[in-house]
Amino acid sequence: ATTEETTDVTEVTKVCPRSEAWRKVYEVAIDLQDLHDQNIIHANLKPSNLIVGRGGRGHVSELESCKMVEEITSYSTKSRKEELRWQAPECLNGGHASLASDVYSLGMCIIYVISGKPPWGSYMSDSEIKHEVCSQHRIAPRPHEFSDNEWKLVNGMCEYDPRKRITIGDAVQQLSKLIPAEFVDIPEWRVQRCLVVYSDDVFSESNLVSRHAGRWKDAVVAVETIKQAIETPKHNFGRVADLWFSLKHPAILQLFRACDDCDDQFFVCEYAELGDFNTYLRKSGEISEKGAIRKQIWTILLDVALALKYLHSIGIVHGDVNFQNILIGQDGHGKLSGFISSFKHSFDAPEEEPATDSEYNIPSCVNGHHVGYESDVYWLGQCIVSAFWEQSIADNRADPAVRCDVCITNPLLHRPNVFTRPEWQLIQDMCAVEPSHRIEMPEVVESLARIIAVDAVVIRLASGPPPTPLDYSKRNRGQTNLLTVMSEYTISGNVDTDYDEYDFDDSSELTPVSKDGVLKVKFQELTQVDSFDRSAEDAIKEHYRGDLGALLNAEEQERSNRQGLLMTPSQPRKRFGRLRSLPPKPFSPKWSISTDHVAESTWRDSDIGFGSYAEVCRGTWLGASVALKKLRTFDLKSAQKLREEAHIWFALRHPNIVCLFGACTKGYPLFVCEYIDGKRLDECQVGVEVSKEQMWGYLHDAAVGLQGLHLHGVVHADLKGDNILIGANGRAKLIDFGLSCLRMCDGGEPRGALPWKAPECIAGAGPTFESDVYGFGMCIIQAFSGHCPWGRCPDNAVKILLRSGGLPKTPVTLKELEWEAVRKMCCQDPQARLTVDLVVRVVGFFAGRQPYIDDTTLQKEITSWKNATK
Repeated sequence: ATTEETTDVTEVTKVCPRSEAWRKVYEVAIDLQDLHDQNIIHANLKPSNLIVGRGGRGHVSELESCKMVEEITSYSTKSRKEELRWQAPECLNGGHASLASDVYSLGMCIIYVISGKPPWGSYMSDSEIKHEVCSQHRIAPRPHEFSDNEWKLVNGMCEYDPRKRITIGDAVQQLSKLIPAEFVDIPEWRVQRCLVVYSDDVFSESNLVSRHAGRWKDAVVAVETIKQAIETPKHNFGRVADLWFSLKHPAILQLFRACDDCDDQFFVCEYAELGDFNTYLRKSGEISEKGAIRKQIWTILLDVALALKYLHSIGIVHGDVNFQNILIGQDGHGKLSGFISSFKHSFDAPEEEPATDSEYNIPSCVNGHHVGYESDVYWLGQCIVSAFWEQSIADNRADPAVRCDVCITNPLLHRPNVFTRPEWQLIQDMCAVEPSHRIEMPEVVESLARIIAVDAVVIRLASGPPPTPLDYSKRNRGQTNLLTVMSEYTISGNVDTDYDEYDFDDSSELTPVSKDGVLKVKFQELTQVDSFDRSAEDAIKEHYRGDLGALLNAEEQERSNRQGLLMTPSQPRKRFGRLRSLPPKPFSPKWSISTDHVAESTWRDSDIGFGSYAEVCRGTWLGASVALKKLRTFDLKSAQKLREEAHIWFALRHPNIVCLFGACTKGYPLFVCEYIDGKRLDECQVGVEVSKEQMWGYLHDAAVGLQGLHLHGVVHADLKGDNILIGANGRAKLIDFGLSCLRMCDGGEPRGALPWKAPECIAGAGPTFESDVYGFGMCIIQAFSGHCPWGRCPDNAVKILLRSGGLPKTPVTLKELEWEAVRKMCCQDPQARLTVDLVVRVVGFFAGRQPYIDDTTLQKEITSWKNATK
C-alpha cells in the first residue's frame, strides 16, 4: 500500500491532546522555515495542505504551488473563493504572494488547528471577510482556546502590514517556547525494566561501571550498571543518558535505551564481543614486529581519535579516556564508551575557562584544574604509550589528583624503541605538559591515519618475496621517509583537510531552479576523498619505484618544524578548525548534518549498490568510514520524502537495524549511515556459500531486527532479501526505510516489490505489523529457494493467486515443520498469523540458538504444529 498517503493535521488534532496539536504546528512551521531558507514561497497555505506524514510529523504539502521569490511576480496568485479566509490582506488586494504572506496564512491555519473552527467562523461571507481584513484591518476574533501568549504569537504572524509581521524563524522560536509548557516529554531512551535481562557475570568494567551481557527483548546487548560506590543521583543518571543518547557516530558505542527505576539504573547499549581494550591487549599477547597485531592496535586507537574528534566538534568533553572505556567489536574496530564523566562545553566562550549549562557540573581535580578538550587529547596519548610500551599512567587514575593532566608536570621520557620518530613526536605533541601546547583531535586523527597507511605499505613490501626482516630501526627510517613524501599525493579536496575554522554551517545551499513550472534542485558536487593508503602506495612507487631497499637506505631528511614528520612544510597546520566552537543551527532536526563534513570515496570498489531512487557508495563523515545513500533526483516533493524517511530511520536504535548517523538536505541530498562490510541476504546461496543453519541464523537476526522495528512502533512495509544486510561478523541487519511508517499507513495503490506483499495490501489496505510478518515469511522462501518468492510469475498472476489464498512453491531445502512455520506467517487472515515475538523464537529454534533450543514451551508449540500437519 502506498505510504505517501497522509492525514490532514486537523484530522489528527481533533483526537489528540492540545499539547500534541501545538507540537504538530511547530513541526509544520519548521518545514515552512526550510522552504523560506531557500527563498521559496509556498503561496497556497491552508489547513488541507498541512499534513501528518508517515513518520508522525507535521509537514506542508501541495509543494507544486511553490515559487521562487524572484519569479513570483510572473505568476497570478488568484485563488478559489473557499481559500479566501487563509490569505494575507495584500493578496486579497491583488498583490503577489511573499514570504510574509505565507506567515499570515500559517497564522490563520493555527487558529483552525487549535480551536477546531475556521477563522471568522463558518457563516461569514467572503465579501464580509474581505471587508474586515482589507478595509477594517482586523484579525479574526480570538477563540477561547488560546492563552494570552498563544494569541500574541498569532497576532504577530497576522499583522496587516507585512513589514510588521514576524518572520517564520521568529514564529518557530516562539512556538518552541510554547511546547514545553504544554507538553512533557518522556525521554526517548527510557525502557521498561521487564524488557531487559542481563547476566551477573562482568565481561568488562571501569572505575565507574560494570558491563554485562544481556538481552533487550530478543536482541543481544550489553548492560552497563553503575557501581554502588559511585554517588549518582537520579538527575545525574538522566543527564548522562540524555547526553549519550544524543551521540551517533561509527566509533561511539551506541546507546539503545536506559532504565532509571529508583532501585535499578542501567544503560542498554551495543555489545562489544571482544571486550575492552585492556582485555583485548592481554589476549593478543606480545606485539609482533611483523605488524599484524600492531596495525590492528593503531586502527583501534584511530577509531577512538575519530570518536573524540566528533565529540569535540559538537562541544562535548569525554573526560575519562582509558582502556576500560574503549570497547572492541567483533570486526576489530574500537568503540568509545564511558560517558559518566562527559559534559557539554559552552559555545559562548570555548577558549576561556570552561563554562557549561547549569545542569552540568564540570569535573575538576583536588587542585581545581578543570577537565577540557586538551585532557582528552592527553589521555589518548597516554593510552598509545600504554598500548605499546606498557609503561604509562593512563590506567592508574582512581585518585582525582592522579587523573588530572595539568597536575602532572613530568614530561615524557626518552623515546622507547617500540616507537618510531613520527609516532613518538605525535605522542609528545598530544602529551605536552602545557595544555595549550597540545595538538587538537583533527590533527591527531590525520597523523594516526598517515602513520597506519605508511606502516601498511612498509610491512607489505617487507613481506616479500623475498621477506625482509624489519627491526625498529628499519621501521623508523622507512616510516619517516615515506611520511615525508606521501602528503603531496593526497587529494587536496580531502573533506577533512580544508575546513574553514569558522565555517560550520552549510556553505553550499541547494540551488532551486524552475523547469516547466516545477521547482527542481541543482546538486552541488560532493567532496571527493582519497585514502591515505593509496597516497602511501603512490608515494613509494613514484619516489622509490616500489623498492623497499631504496626506501630504507635513503637518507632521512631533517625537519625544522615540530610536525614536519607528519606534514610537509607547505601544508597549513590548522587544517580542520575548531568546529566545536560554533553552536548548532537552532531548530534543525536532530538528524540534520552538513555536507561540508561528508566526502565520497574515490578508491576502488567504493560503489555499493544502485536503485531507481538512490545509489549507495562508501564515503567518510568527519573522517570516519560510512555508507552514503545519494538521491538520484531531488525536488521539493522528494525533499519531503527524504525528511520523512530520516525522521523514522534516525529514531531507530537497535543492534539489528542499520544505524543512520544523519541526512543532508542542503548541498547534496543524501543519508549518512553505518557501513556494513558484507553482502545482502539475497546474495547468499544455501549449500554453496552458507549452510542451512547459517541462513536460519541470518533470518533470526533479521526477525529480531523486525521485532525491534515494531518495538519502535514502525512498520517496515518493504521487507525483502535485498533489504537485509549480512556483515563481516556474520550478523544481519535491516535496511531501507523508504516506505516505512508509524504503526499503520493508509491504503492505496501498493508500492514496493509486489511478490513480498501481503494479500490485504494487494487489495488496497495499508501495511501493518501483520503484513510485515507476511513479508518476512516471503523472505524465508526467497532465502531457501534462491530466487523471488513467486519465481517468474507475472505480478497480475501473483495478485490472482493471493486472492485465492495461494502460496509460492515450497523450497526443496525446507523441512515439513519449517514450511509449516512459513505457512503460519503467511496466513490469508492477518490476525491468524504468528506474532513477531513468536516468529523470533521459532526462527531462533531452527537456527539452533540459545535460549530457544532449550525452550520447552516453544518445543510444545512446534510439536502441536507437527501433529496438526500429520
